[in-house]
Amino acid sequence: MTDRFVKTCAVILTTLVVLSCGHLPVKNGEYTSIRIPLCDSRELPFRDYIAQCSDKAVSVRLDSTVLLDPVRVKVDQDRIYLSDRKMQQLLCVSKSDGRLLSRIGHYGRAENEFLQVSGFDTDDNGNIWVLDARRKCILQYDRNTFQLILKKNLNVLAMDIKCLPGSRCVLFILPDMNESARFQLMVMDKELSPEYSLLPFPEHIDSESLLMARSFNDYDSSHFFTTNMYIDDYAHLVDMTGEIKQQYEFDFGRYRIPDNVRENIASYAEEFSHFRCACAPVGVTESVAWGQLFDMGRYSFFVNDRLARSLYIPEDQDGPISLVGGDSKFLYLYLPSAPESRYFDLLGISDRDADYMVFIPI
Repeated sequence: MTDRFVKTCAVILTTLVVLSCGHLPVKNGEYTSIRIPLCDSRELPFRDYIAQCSDKAVSVRLDSTVLLDPVRVKVDQDRIYLSDRKMQQLLCVSKSDGRLLSRIGHYGRAENEFLQVSGFDTDDNGNIWVLDARRKCILQYDRNTFQLILKKNLNVLAMDIKCLPGSRCVLFILPDMNESARFQLMVMDKELSPEYSLLPFPEHIDSESLLMARSFNDYDSSHFFTTNMYIDDYAHLVDMTGEIKQQYEFDFGRYRIPDNVRENIASYAEEFSHFRCACAPVGVTESVAWGQLFDMGRYSFFVNDRLARSLYIPEDQDGPISLVGGDSKFLYLYLPSAPESRYFDLLGISDRDADYMVFIPI
């Protein structure tokens, strides 16, 4: 069991609180489930995928002052936003040359400081919304000046945020384990008052299950994905009204985590070294499925060529590389400096002393 996995369990357990959201309307809509048969695909090293796409890849050298442990990446017009796990801040970088444009916040309890940046997004006007889970508030920053323009407190413990049109948003909410009806997502109006709930938690989930941590990532201008952050087999495509349109099931066959194991982390923690599952962020197009991967006790990622039935997974000996996001057109890869990395050669990058964002068309 890796240190990251153990720390992940600890974070979920220590942040779990009992909250009451009242009796909100439920709006799950009508949707079907599509199976993604990853178990039927031939497994190949991710370097092979990079080799096929290297002539189309776009590499952006990051400013040397951008020292980070990226949790999430969002591409918005001419900018790249990255959340930094270590410093608890948001970085805004020029998409054209990797130049650092601004740092938003840093760790602390004062105004314009964060205790836990658990999510962020940009709204219709390009303004930046940052969710501080531990302080239970949303802070909005001006796109042009990067100055704080609004702070709103929440009466629920939210762990991620996705902006919707009209200053609305959807939040992932930790569940009330004492209520029979527990929902994972809550759509909020422009005053941050609850409108309705989406996606009930599994009936038999216990308070130590990693299934209670959901995240969002972009897809296209009309939809976004929501997926579990740590372990799950399902992803949901949601439209910008906040209605679920499609469910995808990632089928790892014999590596699938059994229900009794996923429902009780405390009793079966050691069993996870034998299984695989998808986790956020994910994306699915007609030809490609991609996502983070819990891979037999460690976190990695996968890219599935659905037409060729090929499953690409990184191998340690090729050097460090991370899938930090994507949408319907591109994969977002973070390539840290590493003298022996094979990915620099494959991408034709000569400067191995710098970190890069790499955009791969899909």
